[in-house]
Amino acid sequence: MTAAPPPVPARFGPLAGAAIGTLLLMNVYAPQALLPLLAREFGLSTATVGTAIGSTTLAIALASPVAGLLADAFGRRRVMLWAFALLLLPCLGAVYAGSFPALNVARFAQGLLIPLVSVAITAYLAEETPPGTLGRYMSAYISGTVLGGFLGRFVSGLVAHGG
Repeated sequence: MTAAPPPVPARFGPLAGAAIGTLLLMNVYAPQALLPLLAREFGLSTATVGTAIGSTTLAIALASPVAGLLADAFGRRRVMLWAFALLLLPCLGAVYAGSFPALNVARFAQGLLIPLVSVAITAYLAEETPPGTLGRYMSAYISGTVLGGFLGRFVSGLVAHGG
């Protein structure tokens, strides 16, 4: 009788999944603490600059149904890694936006890429984690998203207000 082969470990551990979740959600919520500063910078109402959050959320909602199809077609890991790498471009676009419309375009682009990571990573983990470890991997990823939601607001608030 031969022993079953050992499970193939995921290509990254729970800590990496937590880091990915954290960085994704930091992107979504970082501008929230900056809304008063953005309103002053662009001469707009706080409600108007709030669309910088809404544009990302709208793009996430629009891209999420397509994200799974792309991950199935091109491979979960490939889609996740490319989208995560490409997320740097709209992040830089948001940082260097010279106008509010440019900021909103960059934020919308972020929202288009975020589901490519979040949808692909959950399916990837479900398929690639060793038996009996999915709960640990998914918990780490979800904990990272919660931490990212908090840190996005907290860190940008500290930076913006000289904390």
